[in-house]
Amino acid sequence: MRQLGKAMLRPGNNVGKTTVLALIDYCLGGDAEQIYIDPETKKEIEYVKNYLVDKEVLITLILKEDLSDESSNEIVIKRNFLQRNKKIMSINGENLPKDRGGISKEGSISY
Repeated sequence: MRQLGKAMLRPGNNVGKTTVLALIDYCLGGDAEQIYIDPETKKEIEYVKNYLVDKEVLITLILKEDLSDESSNEIVIKRNFLQRNKKIMSINGENLPKDRGGISKEGSISY
């Protein structure tokens, strides 16, 4: 195991690699179900969904133009798992309409 800051990095299985990718996909406009539906059984993992909603988990994805330049441009995307007036879906602090918006397949951001 390697230590990065205070966190321990563990290679191998069951360390959350797929979950991280699913969360990135969700921030880019993907479906929340990919995070709490078991891909093998297609059944809802109730305790995961409940945790995301009850704890009001907010996912933040920061995309940097140049990782070697701390002051480079960035895009900050935020999404949560709540519904209606508690739903957060924003890019650079601007709330997206609840019925559209996100990242297109071509890579452009729509508001």
